Amino acid sequence: MCIRDSCYTGGVDAHQAQGWIIRDNVIEGFWCSTGLSEHAIHMWRGCRDTLVERNVLRNNARGVGFGLVTSGEARTYPDNPCPSAEGGYVDHYGGIIRNNFIFANDSALLTSPDGFDCGICLWQACEAQVFHNTVASTGAPASSSIEWRFDHTLVTLTNNLVTHALVDRGGTAIRDSNLEGAVLSLFEDGSNGDLHLVSSATDAIDQGTVIAAGLCDDDIDGDTRPWGADRDIGADEYRESAPDAVTDLRVTHALTGGGTLTATLHWTPPVNAVTTALRYAEAPITEVTWDSAMFLEEALAGSTESYAATLAYTNGTRYFALKAQNSEGAWSALSNNAFWPMVSVYLPLVLRD
Repeated sequence: MCIRDSCYTGGVDAHQAQGWIIRDNVIEGFWCSTGLSEHAIHMWRGCRDTLVERNVLRNNARGVGFGLVTSGEARTYPDNPCPSAEGGYVDHYGGIIRNNFIFANDSALLTSPDGFDCGICLWQACEAQVFHNTVASTGAPASSSIEWRFDHTLVTLTNNLVTHALVDRGGTAIRDSNLEGAVLSLFEDGSNGDLHLVSSATDAIDQGTVIAAGLCDDDIDGDTRPWGADRDIGADEYRESAPDAVTDLRVTHALTGGGTLTATLHWTPPVNAVTTALRYAEAPITEVTWDSAMFLEEALAGSTESYAATLAYTNGTRYFALKAQNSEGAWSALSNNAFWPMVSVYLPLVLRD
C-alpha cells in the first residue's frame, strides 16, 4: 500500500489523545513494498493512558507503537505525569498494552526492504506497562519483537511471549518473566497465526509471575488468570478443552421386580474425562433440567464404560444422561438420553422378484 508515492499509512493513529481504549480488533496488512508503514495501532505526540488489549494484529510492518519521536509539537499535562523526564519531551505517557496477538508470516512482508520491523515499539514512552502479549513471526523481525528506545522511555515488560528478541535501544525497561526465542510449536498453529498455547507448551504454562490485581486479570479470550498453579506467559491462558459429549449412552440390559429397576448402561468415555456424573429423571433430561435430575453417581472414574443403576421403580419411563469432567474442572455438554422401557420399531422387509 502506498499513499502519494510514500508509505504514510497505518491502522489506528492518534495524536495528543488521552484515555483511549483500543480493544478486540483485527488489523492486518499495513505495510509497503517500499518504505516503512506506520503501526497497526499508534499513539503518539503526547498521548496518555491508552489501553490496548485483546487485539489480533496480522502482517503489519509494525504492531503497537507508544511514541515515535524525540521532539516536536506534543500535548503536555499540568500534573507532570513523567517526573523522570525532568521536563523533557515525552511522546506517550502511561498506558497499558496487554493480551494482544501480534503475528507476521507473509513472505512478501518479511522479505520487503523494511520487513516486519517490530511487534511492540516503545519510543520516548514514559511509564508504559506491557503485560501478557504474544509476538510471533515466521521470520526474524528487522528490529525486534519488542523494543524500547530513547532516554525518556521507562517501561515495564512482564510475562510477554515472543519468538525473537526484546531489544534495548535506549531508555529503561523493568523486565520480569518474559520468554524470548519461543518456538512456533508452542502454539495451536504457529505458522498461520493461531497463537493459543498447546498442552505441551511447558516453557510458558504456569511460568508467569504475579501481577497486581486489576492490571491483567484475564487473557485474550476473556478467560480468568491464572488458570492452574500460576499465570501462563503470553496472551493466552491455557485451558484443557472440555471433554466431548457422549453420544452413545444406551441401556443394554434391564431387570425389574420388588419395586426396583436395575438398568445396565454402556457408553464410550471421552479421552480426557477424569470423572463422570450420571443422573436420571422421569422426563427427558436437558441442559436446563440437568441440575434437578436425580443423582446416580457424581464421581465415576472418567474411564468408566458401564454402570448398573438400581433405582426405585413401579411404572413409567426412566431417562438417563451423563456429563464428563476433565482435570481442570471443565464439563462436557450433556450426553444423549438413554431410556427404559425401550421401544423397538421393526420395519417390514419387502422383497421383490
